[in-house]
Amino acid sequence: MAVQSDKLRSKEEVEPNPLGHLTATLPAWIYHNQDFFEAEKQNIFLSSWQLVGHTSDLPEPGCYITFQLYEERAFVVRTNADEIKAFHNVCRHRAHILLEDGQGKCPGKVVCPYHGWTYNLDGERTAMGHPKSFPAHDAEHFGLSPIDIEIYGGFIFIRFRAEGAGVAERMAPVQDEFMAYQTHRMTPEENRETEPATWTHAVDADWKVGVENFIEDYHFFIGHRGLFALMDEQYDRQSHGPDVARLSHKMRDRPQPSWSAEAYDKLLPNQKHLPKEMRRRWTYYALYPNNFFDCYPDQVNFFQILPTAPGKSLLRCQSYVLQDDSRAMRATRYLNSRINNQVQDEDNDLIESVQKGLVSSSYQNGVLSDKETLVEHFADFIRDKIPSVANIPVRSVR
Repeated sequence: MAVQSDKLRSKEEVEPNPLGHLTATLPAWIYHNQDFFEAEKQNIFLSSWQLVGHTSDLPEPGCYITFQLYEERAFVVRTNADEIKAFHNVCRHRAHILLEDGQGKCPGKVVCPYHGWTYNLDGERTAMGHPKSFPAHDAEHFGLSPIDIEIYGGFIFIRFRAEGAGVAERMAPVQDEFMAYQTHRMTPEENRETEPATWTHAVDADWKVGVENFIEDYHFFIGHRGLFALMDEQYDRQSHGPDVARLSHKMRDRPQPSWSAEAYDKLLPNQKHLPKEMRRRWTYYALYPNNFFDCYPDQVNFFQILPTAPGKSLLRCQSYVLQDDSRAMRATRYLNSRINNQVQDEDNDLIESVQKGLVSSSYQNGVLSDKETLVEHFADFIRDKIPSVANIPVRSVR
């Protein structure tokens, strides 16, 4: 049931939107309000699909990845039958966390470090410390708690509450284009000897600020000069249903002066598995509320923004590639990372500055341009999920 507390309603009443018929942003208070943060947890995130990793991150039975969203902890694991399953990362005895954060391998079983309760990779309890100290009971009732899981294009998604459509159904409008990248055949970029498996970074910005930044290109020409040197200024923007968005732009015929952009343009191999129109194009997909794919001719990244507190988030990212050890491709991927690492640093500064402005008493709402149609689309998604902001419509605001 939708959360709609008196505290949330009171905000609407005292802060009417002053922008008349203009297209308005969401109200500033929802980006740093504890009650709204709790409403998002119940109305948006617990039933949302969350991207955990890729099947290639689990190459052998016993390999696992852990994941946390709010207080919910999970892990996905490859079983001895070569299946991938997801469970709550909580022992059924006294609630100890079973597997440490990150990635690893448990050889054929999961053992709780508290009292030795043991589970096989299918989640069944198979052993326990001092079993004779317990009264007779059915071990079947004390197996690990399963979690919804779906694999899409090789990427592993889970959700803590089973509600609504699956990932494939939601991504259906962009299915053909996305699958052309052959993500199901990809493996992690070979940087794991020197870098963590998945890059994470905490930011002082609300998750919604990060999403809005990702899905609009209005800031592209001034916020990302290095990227602007490589890419054409014109973006394609589409929304597909209530929770999928697509942004795409093609490379310039001739890059502007920039060492990284010029070298990338020169060295990028012709990726013949892609349709011709996609071989020199960068495309980004958003699966609301907070999952993203950055699709390049040379690699595909997943990007995720996890809420950690009102006005604070955790970024997660990992790169996946098709097998190609050529010198040109290695150099191209290095240049891609060089360009996009700079973009990420710039974006982090931008969204943290926006967050500071959102808590100012001078700001209640902003106005959107036609370059920010996907920000409007995302605002509609929030309004639909949380009725407490539904009576502050995007258009025709009093």
